[in-house]
Formats: sequence, C-alpha cells, structure tokens
Amino acid sequence: MNYAATATTTTGRFASFAASALLVVAAGSAYAQGATTLTKATGTGSSLVESHSLVFGSTAARNVNMGAWKVNEGTSSTLGASSFWVYCLDPLNNYISPDTYDKVSLSNFVNGYQATPGGATMGYASIFAGANYQAAGVKTMYDDSTTTTARVLSDLTNLFQHAYADSITSSVKSAAFQFAIWEILGDGAGQSGNKQYYSAGYSNSGLDANETGTTFRAQVDTYLNGLNGTWAAGLTGTTNYTFSVYNPNPSGSGQALIRATANAVPEPGSLALVSLAVFGVVYTRRKGKNS
Repeated sequence: MNYAATATTTTGRFASFAASALLVVAAGSAYAQGATTLTKATGTGSSLVESHSLVFGSTAARNVNMGAWKVNEGTSSTLGASSFWVYCLDPLNNYISPDTYDKVSLSNFVNGYQATPGGATMGYASIFAGANYQAAGVKTMYDDSTTTTARVLSDLTNLFQHAYADSITSSVKSAAFQFAIWEILGDGAGQSGNKQYYSAGYSNSGLDANETGTTFRAQVDTYLNGLNGTWAAGLTGTTNYTFSVYNPNPSGSGQALIRATANAVPEPGSLALVSLAVFGVVYTRRKGKNS
C-alpha cells in the first residue's frame, strides 16, 4: 500500500468536508435560532437614550425616545459584564421588557425567515406590513416600498462598520445613530426620488427631524452624509461586526432589536499557523500526486 497516496486521499476528503461545512455556515439558515428572552438592564450606564421630535410620513410630530440601551439575555435586569447594547429596528411599535424573541442573523431578518419550517415568513417585511406602518400618512412614505432589502442590508452594515463605535460614546450620537437606522429602514426614496438620506423635512420624505436645535441635527447629518458617500474624519475606518437581530414573535408584539459584536482580529501568530496548515495540505496533496 502506498502510504503517501492514502494520506493524500484522506487529506483531500477532509479538505472537501471542511469546505462543505464552511459553505453551509456561510449560507446561514432561513430559520430562527430559537426563542430568546431579553430583559432591559437597569442602573447607571445602561442607557444612551434621548427624546427628540420626529415626523413619520405626513403624520403629526411626536417626541420619540432614541438611542441604545443595554439588555441581558434571560430575565435578569442586573447590569453587568454580560449586558450588551441594542438599537431598535422597529420605531412604530413599543418596546416591551422582558419579551421573547426569535434570534436571527441580520441577513435573515432583512430577507425574511421562518420561526419554524413551514411557518409564516417573519422579519423586516412583516414588521412593515403591520397596522402602524399601514396607517394613513405613513404608508408609501415611511415604508419598505421606498427602498430594497439589498439596500437596507448594505446600508445598515455600512453604518455600523463606520459609526457604531462612535455612536456609543454619547447620548446625542446614539440618538443620531438611531435616527440613521430608522432612515435606512423606511425612507429610501429621499428628496425628490434621488435615493439619498436627509434629516430635513421634504414633502415626500418618510422621516424628518422636527427640531430647530443644531446639535442633534448636525450629528444626524454626519451619519447620513456618510451613508450618502462621504464619511467625516474619524469615521473613515471600518470595523467588521457580527449582527444578531432579536425579532418579537409574533411581529408587532414589541420592537425588533439589533446587536453588533465586533469580530476578533486573528493575531499574527494565528495567521502564520493557518498559513502553515494550508501549506501543509497543499504540499501533502502534491507529494501524493508525485508518488
């Protein structure tokens, strides 16, 4: 028996199996990862929320609490090391704590998922199909029909990569970041259909900041200008995140929330080991062919 040839065959099968596994992981699942309970954490440092006046569509201006807050997976409200920041993906429904959620990837939330095989499709479109989003003055203005799921996914990812870390440094930045998230979700038409984002009020705009103060509006425009193509100094670098979306089931029973977790950057030594491992597989396969 040719041992080198046998080893090569085994290595080749292992590499093929590993590649298949990676493809499965990359593709993700169209189903929820399971029911998860979230509870709002309480105490100093658990909230970056501010109240600002907003207009959704052509409805009357309303004061809205905006910004990130910390939650726990489970039923504890104790603020601690396991608490994490979330932002709202559902401005026209009320937040409930504690509440039970489907935990899904951002891609599956935006493109639709099933809580169980054969069940109803949940996620972004089902939220915007709810009564609050179908109301007169909101529908077709602050609406998922003004954008595309591909744009929502791309722009949310872009916003978080450039500005998430900046947003959790102050309450005004956090509130402005929340506005930008909501702008992406339902105001894709922009001014006169130019498909750009604005904080200012326009007749066909889906979401407006209804304030004369300059601090909040200026910070909103900093983030929206970045989405429109020009990131300000200090926001030009990017960080890659893994996103978890907590979507109430059924939709409309509470707010959908998003969590961002920074991806770990491999240490140089780890990268070197990976390179050596890949080299070893390639070298073994070549040696087997030569044998």
